[in-house]
Amino acid sequence: YGLMGEMLQDGGNPWRGMLFGMTSRAPWSGDPSALWKFWDDVSIQDSKMIGFWDMEVPISTNNDRIKATVYSGDVSAVISIGSWEEEAVKIQLSFDWDKLSIDPEKVKLYVPAIKNFQDENSYEIDDLITIEGKKGLLIYLK
Repeated sequence: YGLMGEMLQDGGNPWRGMLFGMTSRAPWSGDPSALWKFWDDVSIQDSKMIGFWDMEVPISTNNDRIKATVYSGDVSAVISIGSWEEEAVKIQLSFDWDKLSIDPEKVKLYVPAIKNFQDENSYEIDDLITIEGKKGLLIYLK
């Protein structure tokens, strides 16, 4: 309805918050402006959010305690990954390329640097990905 969700209690967990399309409230709970800039850079407002709870989510993980929500666009997507694990674990992503409408032969998995959120990295579609305990990643598929 045009109203944003906000994580108020101590700023919440930004990685888990992204699973639900939420950030902390500025300025009381920190500065989410770097995350907002990422949203603008990938035009997240033009994508369709498909939550990890939706049977139609086109990307999932092989770990029930690590969830993936997808922000799907016409030619790109953002994977939001959030962990409920206490320690770092390696995960494998599963893709439904028909639902994504993205050519797996041409896709790049890019982890952009986002201040106070994640460091830059990249992966191949079949790589194991390390997810830190109680954290996550935003991965841009382009």
